[in-house]
Amino acid sequence: MMPPFPLRLLLLSALLLVAAVLAPRAATLDLYTESGIEVDVTAASAVEANRIAIERAQRLGLERLLRRLAAAEDAARLPAVDRLPIERFVRGFTIDDEKRSATRWLGTVTVHYREDAIRALLEQYGVAAVLEPSKPLLLLPMIEDGGKARLATDSDPWRAAWLAEAGRNSLVNLVLPLADLSDIATAARYEEEANPALLLEMAGRYGVEAAALVRAAIVERGSDGLPARLELRLRSVGDWPSVEEQASLVREAEESEERFWRRAATRARGWLDAAWKRDNLLRTDVRGRLRMVVPLADLAGWVQIRRGLESVPEIRAVEILRLSREQAELEVEFVGDTGRLERRLSERGLQSIPEGGSWRLRAVEAGDGR
Repeated sequence: MMPPFPLRLLLLSALLLVAAVLAPRAATLDLYTESGIEVDVTAASAVEANRIAIERAQRLGLERLLRRLAAAEDAARLPAVDRLPIERFVRGFTIDDEKRSATRWLGTVTVHYREDAIRALLEQYGVAAVLEPSKPLLLLPMIEDGGKARLATDSDPWRAAWLAEAGRNSLVNLVLPLADLSDIATAARYEEEANPALLLEMAGRYGVEAAALVRAAIVERGSDGLPARLELRLRSVGDWPSVEEQASLVREAEESEERFWRRAATRARGWLDAAWKRDNLLRTDVRGRLRMVVPLADLAGWVQIRRGLESVPEIRAVEILRLSREQAELEVEFVGDTGRLERRLSERGLQSIPEGGSWRLRAVEAGDGR
């Protein structure tokens, strides 16, 4: 016998709530935040030590952030952070852990930086940099032991290491699978068939268009029975920069198992960061101007176009030259090349059609192939 309607409604609501809680999401990635900044300062008083420590953390974090965003070949062009007015760049900070005495302060700090100020600084020094986080990427941590590979689950330190790494001081917007029965079965099929379409099928279930499989093979164990050497392999598939890397890692003396797995995840995440940076560097010292004509068929289309233009990091200024009932004529100032600008507009649902020396810009609805 079915339960009465109010009870059925309550059960349905509960199921929907559970589904919402369990549904996988891309890690909340703030490109302009640095976490895990450790400082240890001794001064004349605890108050003075705390003040010095926070400023030191802010400067250390800024240096790390600039190097993370900047092209490696432009690192020498970055300014010395100790000469910068740090208050211009800091949006806020949180103290994650602290210990203090009468004259000493040590702790771990997370610092949030102002996106506009960081971009302006990189542009001022002509540094090529990544200005946006990556599109979501499904990360599949596989663990191989005794020649058999499987998808890491909640009981595995390999998955725990990636849960800790996701969204932390990275360029890559990672999505971790739930590692439920369906995921485990699909990963097992991939091991048998080596068919990349299976990984893309899994990515589609999570609403993303690309996946990366990172395999950690335990090839040697120590006298304590814990992994002593890992072979790492990483491969991406789908609409994402191509990356295929491998490395061997040896557990250091006195290194805990947790830290060893975490170091392996950090190494693999570095490969992903490097691949995204390689294909998405923006040269801020290359500028251009372009005229755009926007048909004003309806208010909704104009709002979409305006928001799209405002969200493109390459666009520096938009000037309205002429405005009529039928169309708006704009002049857009941008950095980088026109090919990159066209891709950015397309990602935001805006189609650009060259017409003479200008572009005709229109909003494209989902499924509109024109």
